[in-house]
Amino acid sequence: MAAAGIGFMVFLPLGAPRGISDLRQFSHPGLMPEGTPLETFDALYAKVIESQIGQQAADQGIVGLLNRSWDDWIEGIRGQHG
Repeated sequence: MAAAGIGFMVFLPLGAPRGISDLRQFSHPGLMPEGTPLETFDALYAKVIESQIGQQAADQGIVGLLNRSWDDWIEGIRGQHG
């Protein structure tokens, strides 16, 4: 769930100034990486870095999203297991 959120809420906004409106546009020939969810995220992250966005911008976006989302995730977990 976090990986999907990072893709849509971090990677797409970072790519928007470069005309990227779909996560598949980070990869050539426009296909999402295959594999487990973690492998797919790792491969997409690498493609975002390679797209001249840079690791620092991507990492700052990820950290910001995780910081903003922490309380919501904790409440969701408590609601499911509490």
